Amino acid sequence: MFKESWLGYVFVEVDDSFFIDDIVLCEGVSLRKARLEELNLHLDHHLDGWWKLRGGNAKCFAYSRTITEGNHTKPLYDKKQWKQLVVECTNTNITPSQLNYVFSLSKADLRIGYVCFDKKSHSNPWTSWPQLGKWSENDPFTTKEKIRIEDLEELKININAFVNLNLQDDMHQKHLRLVHMFNYLDNMVDSSPFKYLGYFSIIEGILTHKPSGSDNVDSIQKQLIRNVKLINNRIVCSGRLGINYELFNTPKAKTIFSKLYSLRSSIAHGSDYEKSIGDILKIQTIKHDNKYGATRPLFYWIRDLAKSLLMYSFIEPQLYLDLTDDGK
Repeated sequence: MFKESWLGYVFVEVDDSFFIDDIVLCEGVSLRKARLEELNLHLDHHLDGWWKLRGGNAKCFAYSRTITEGNHTKPLYDKKQWKQLVVECTNTNITPSQLNYVFSLSKADLRIGYVCFDKKSHSNPWTSWPQLGKWSENDPFTTKEKIRIEDLEELKININAFVNLNLQDDMHQKHLRLVHMFNYLDNMVDSSPFKYLGYFSIIEGILTHKPSGSDNVDSIQKQLIRNVKLINNRIVCSGRLGINYELFNTPKAKTIFSKLYSLRSSIAHGSDYEKSIGDILKIQTIKHDNKYGATRPLFYWIRDLAKSLLMYSFIEPQLYLDLTDDGK
């Protein structure tokens, strides 16, 4: 591990309540507002580069440096008023990469974009993140909502669980590969059907094994429905938030996942998946005038599901490996 403390800049939008008081995430890790000398030393070049990667104009639109007057947003040049969040870490057992793993698997979707260490060295731990929260290539900016301070309770639980793990243990290697795959998907726009397919593939990789022969009892779809229920019960029993089915007008997991799996199969086999999307929208509680507006909540739901299942795979890795026949 590191022998020095480090400071990480959070280049995502957060609610104003983050800047009222310092927030302790776990022992030796806190969130706070960046100080003026830190902004002068590190921020300009790296924040500009970050926003340009995401398709925005940092000088005018970066959240940390704007002010709204009426219906107009303009640059805020007084750095003392900038709302730039940083992670201050004095716990030498925690690396920026570890923390970014947990951020990506939690509802509070923070990310560290730039890190500087006590000995003046620095790194860019998350340089491949231009598209997260961007619905299509034509969108000039992210559509992702600001992170709320209420989402931090789950994050604190996840951090305390994750930092105590020995990630070099063989039983974590498969799930670490799946976390990397999950984060690679951030480089695709949210409306891409391949991004949905990618999240579904990760969920299958966590919960299912290859059926033997012509065994229809253990089909991928049936394993998925059965094991989602099992893992969700384990997640709830551990004190974490379980799967929220409020997006759908039916409580039946079988109905929901049968339709989700149908969409996955349509995309994977190059079929016309519009009908599958239409079937899912019929059981959604959120309605919209156009298809893209209606499918966006579905996309974020499947993404949150993949997050929840992935995070818990590090809590009970042997259970997951047994479900996928990797624990033999």
